[in-house]
Amino acid sequence: MADTVQYRLERMTDELDDLERRGLFTRAELADVVRRRRDFEFRLRRHSPLRQDFLDYIAYELRIDSLRNLRKRAIIRAAASESDDSDDEDGGSKRNKRKNRGRGKKWKKSISDVAGVLRVLDLYRMATVRFKGDLDLWFRYLEFCRDKRHGRMKQVAPSPPTAHQSIPFCIIFPFSLPCSFGQKTFTYIRCWQALMLYVLALVFFPQVLAQAIRFHPKVPGLWIYAAAWEFDLNLNVAAARALMQSGLRSCPESEDMWIEYLRMELTYLNKLKARKAALGEDVKMLQKSDSDAGHWKEENKELFMPLNEQDDEGPEDSKRLAGDALEQKEDLFWRQGLLIIQTIYQGAVEALPSSLTLRKKFLEILNSVDLAHSEELKIEVLDGLKKDFSHCEDYWDWFARLQLTNSNNSNSLSGKDALSNKLNKSIQVNAVYDEAVRRLPTSKMYSLYAKFWMDVLYPDREDSIASFQNSEFDASEFTSSILKVYESAESCGCLTEDLACQYVSLCLKLERLEEAKNLAERLCNGPLSNAANLWSLRASMEINSFATATGSSPFSKENLSSLFDLFNTVLSKLPITQTEGLWHMAMKLFSREKIYFEKLVKCAMLSLSLAGGSDSGASVSSAIVGWYLQRDGMKQARKVYKRFLALPRPSLKLFQYCIELEASLASLGDNGALANARKLYDSAIDHYPQERELWRNYYNLELKVGTSETANAVYWRARKVLSDSTALTSSSS
Repeated sequence: MADTVQYRLERMTDELDDLERRGLFTRAELADVVRRRRDFEFRLRRHSPLRQDFLDYIAYELRIDSLRNLRKRAIIRAAASESDDSDDEDGGSKRNKRKNRGRGKKWKKSISDVAGVLRVLDLYRMATVRFKGDLDLWFRYLEFCRDKRHGRMKQVAPSPPTAHQSIPFCIIFPFSLPCSFGQKTFTYIRCWQALMLYVLALVFFPQVLAQAIRFHPKVPGLWIYAAAWEFDLNLNVAAARALMQSGLRSCPESEDMWIEYLRMELTYLNKLKARKAALGEDVKMLQKSDSDAGHWKEENKELFMPLNEQDDEGPEDSKRLAGDALEQKEDLFWRQGLLIIQTIYQGAVEALPSSLTLRKKFLEILNSVDLAHSEELKIEVLDGLKKDFSHCEDYWDWFARLQLTNSNNSNSLSGKDALSNKLNKSIQVNAVYDEAVRRLPTSKMYSLYAKFWMDVLYPDREDSIASFQNSEFDASEFTSSILKVYESAESCGCLTEDLACQYVSLCLKLERLEEAKNLAERLCNGPLSNAANLWSLRASMEINSFATATGSSPFSKENLSSLFDLFNTVLSKLPITQTEGLWHMAMKLFSREKIYFEKLVKCAMLSLSLAGGSDSGASVSSAIVGWYLQRDGMKQARKVYKRFLALPRPSLKLFQYCIELEASLASLGDNGALANARKLYDSAIDHYPQERELWRNYYNLELKVGTSETANAVYWRARKVLSDSTALTSSSS
């Protein structure tokens, strides 16, 4: 290992000498660089190097190279300013000019300009060989190569290599020269080294891409990355198309591959269109006025010599024939482009026949580009969507909202025309949704239908429709339409709990209080008797109606009795895990009524015995204990929590809440509270012996308010039960 590290460090001597000779680094700084590199090299040569070792070494080399570049620029700027001052003083003598030219030769490219980048490339190569499955590492490698290809790669050999470029042969090839050469031979070798470095710069990035794809052929992102590089940077459309097709053969079920392939072909067509327009081959660009065309033809009459000596056609006929020829040529061009897009679409549909998102994206891309003769393809896409996804609710919702896109484009309309356009579009959307619920009378379809009308009625919501926001469009006349949607869902048996809550809330927003109360009562006593949210909404409506009623005592005995009957019905019917909010609402309402509150406690104990140690049950029981603590004091609260803890399978959270109450009193010097806290801890440990946090809290309590004997007793009990000598070490420290 040491020999390998020493060999790699010795290969850096030319680079280090060049850095010192140029004045970029001092000898002490270079000694520190060598020391750090030696440490990194030993980390890479150990038995199992880590991924972070490579990344740390790469980050250090990049910082060194960045510092070298900054210092080089600073020295060049300082030298330029000195040369300007000397030219002003001496009048620009020939000797100063020769001096400046010599200074310019000093800063030509040398080994220190490329050695850092090549070392980083070598580190990335070793890292990817070691961690072939790390995609993040491969993409880091690719990004670095792509950045340096257009920066460093072109700067390595911007001109034919000369003898002044002192690049060691060992940087390009992994072996050293076996013998010595003459000066002429060594000059030739230096030129050959620079040439090989230039070739390496041209081919290195594609090689890395090929390696990454060879190891990860099922990753669509690599194929897309490679095709984008060929298309955008290398300007090789044929290679990009071949890569995308190879990627589609390897990943036929990738939506991103098909979408990016279509986008690439459309981009290429747009580039060809721009090229034809620049060359004057576009028909629309070649239409001139009759006077300009006639004047130009009269001036250039000799250019229009007929091939046969008979000029039977007039100028109008020749102009018409030329225009027809150009139109036919352009139609052929766009038909070929459309044929390519149709082929891509058909291949995508065959590969992913059940993907609705893919076809929607295809249609969005076709709508976003200005492509002639694309209406037929759009119609084909829409027909295919309706044929294959007419059984899907999401398709009908998307297709209905698609009708509004044309209204979004009609921004030029104003006043009554814009309002009538939005009204017509809303009617079209309503017709689409009506057809959807006739074909698919499901709860999801009715939910999407209702959501659309809620977005129309209340455009100020975050997820509302953009075309109805900040407009003078009065959508209140469509309230009957959304009410019919809810009524139809109820009649079909598709009214879910969420739809029912929306139905009742809409009636409340429309200030139909009695209708909302009757509706909630009918639904709670009918098909949605187990809907906890609907019961909660009904209870809140009843409480608000009694609170806002006129009279001396809004919560009379009759009102409280009816409210308790309502809560008792739902709380005894539904499990406590679903009615946590209702329990807190009832406790807050009857907190000052001891009779009703005691009845709630009995009902809660029955529900908790059925629920076991659930967290929802713990929150309800803890809230009841808290209410007793506020109203009657700690003595009564102890009686209540002992009743709850006597139930089967008490919750750990309830134990923790009660222990917290007792521990807070014990910290104030209450010995009785300390004894109760110890009893609670012992009982909790009996039920949950493997809870490490419970043991730690018990141990900390003894350390805080107990004695050393009790603390040691808890410590040894914990070690024995948990079978771990370090269970409480971190806590005690």
